[in-house]
Amino acid sequence: MISLVVTMLLSCSFLVCEGPRGPLCNPFSPSVENHIWFWWPEGIAGFEFDDKGNFLYIVDGIPSQYGELISSSVQKEFQMLPLTGEFTYWHPIKEGGIGGFWLKHYAVKKLKQPWGTVYPGVDFEYKREGGKHITEATREDLKYFKDQPFDPPLEDYVWKMQKNGLQGIQFDKNGYARYIAHGIPGTYSLNDVPLSGEYTVWYPVHPESEEGYWLKHVAVKEFRMPWGRITPGVDLNYTSEYNLKDLTKKSLTGYKNQPFYPPLKYHAWKKENDHLYGFQFDRKGKLLYIIDGIAGTYSLDDVPYSGEYTVWRPVNPTSSQGYWLRYTAVTTIEMPWEKITPGVNYDYYEGKSIEDLPKDSTFTLEPFTDSALKNHIWKRKGDELYGAQFDEKGDILYLVHGLPGTYSLNDVPLSGEYVVWFPIKEGAEEGFWLKYTAVSEFKMEWGHVTHGIDLYYHQEEGRGISWLTRDHYKEGWDLRKLLKYFWSLINQR
Repeated sequence: MISLVVTMLLSCSFLVCEGPRGPLCNPFSPSVENHIWFWWPEGIAGFEFDDKGNFLYIVDGIPSQYGELISSSVQKEFQMLPLTGEFTYWHPIKEGGIGGFWLKHYAVKKLKQPWGTVYPGVDFEYKREGGKHITEATREDLKYFKDQPFDPPLEDYVWKMQKNGLQGIQFDKNGYARYIAHGIPGTYSLNDVPLSGEYTVWYPVHPESEEGYWLKHVAVKEFRMPWGRITPGVDLNYTSEYNLKDLTKKSLTGYKNQPFYPPLKYHAWKKENDHLYGFQFDRKGKLLYIIDGIAGTYSLDDVPYSGEYTVWRPVNPTSSQGYWLRYTAVTTIEMPWEKITPGVNYDYYEGKSIEDLPKDSTFTLEPFTDSALKNHIWKRKGDELYGAQFDEKGDILYLVHGLPGTYSLNDVPLSGEYVVWFPIKEGAEEGFWLKYTAVSEFKMEWGHVTHGIDLYYHQEEGRGISWLTRDHYKEGWDLRKLLKYFWSLINQR
């Protein structure tokens, strides 16, 4: 029975939702101290505790030898995981062996570690005895990176060609890894540039060719480059000879739609079904922003809950229909309200702001009896909760998303972003794990809150992710949850 369930779990896509967690496994010999593990679609997942059993990290693992970033046997939907730069620590399955797992450690609280103070979120510097950090990798270690897509070769890189593009590693002057790179084929034009805004440079396959690759560079440690101090994560300032920020409107074709009346100055649009793609330029035609748009009304019911779509535009002045827009700056921009740096611009003000969203009359659900949630409104969609928190004046503070589950390590979402839990009523085992996404900057009792997911949202014992312990994991399958999960997968296919 157990082997059948594990096989089913590992063969299913968990991109839509997380499945049930069952009996523990032990993939490492010797065991990794203070960790527990269970099989997961991309490999393994688990938790790390201190010596007293207090919860420290959520851990995710993808199988790989040290000379590669991920095994080719892993399902294709997970092949991009190592390119996040978050899987920085490798541990062998057996001491001295070549097979192992790249591990991501996500801290659930502020910690003191030998390498320094760790804050909630991905711990890029995590390391322990018996394994290796990615920054120790040299060209000789990465023996599976033997391809050479560029002629002449790019200095200090190694490459591995895949169906979805290029995987690469760039080394520092001492020969150690400092960037993970991903390349997507295309020409140096706005027609081919990836619309995430993360692929900041383009290289031709050879000097005479129009074909080449758009490259994203993900730093795996702190260091300095000519454009400034680099910290782990996507380097949105990475520059070379051919840069995203240097593209102009002249290189654009096919963006002929006009979704708004009157038209927006210096914008170009392409509409695909209910989705909108666009660019904003300055008066001289130089690229400023990549824009992504999602159709909907100016309401809590339609606003994307990522918090990144910060302005709304009607299709015309009298219409209730329009688009929620995300503006991603590709360069440093002097705007009337402030200086903008590359990345999502949460303060873009040309349109109706997410910060002014009113309470929605359709959010009438009262899923909790706890008075701590008095300034919240809720709506249920399927098993999930959607809501918002307002201040005493009625101004919106957070978009809130809830996933059902118990206060346990069996049900806590493995993203680490759902940091508080509330029961549906006092004493109940059933409740919801909640993720709070701030839509502006403001002060709360736990400190200054900025745009994005608030990993510091107030937690109390029995209600917060940081208060979980080793005793909060129960082994064995919950047959009811297991059947419900597989039924939901069948209905989605």
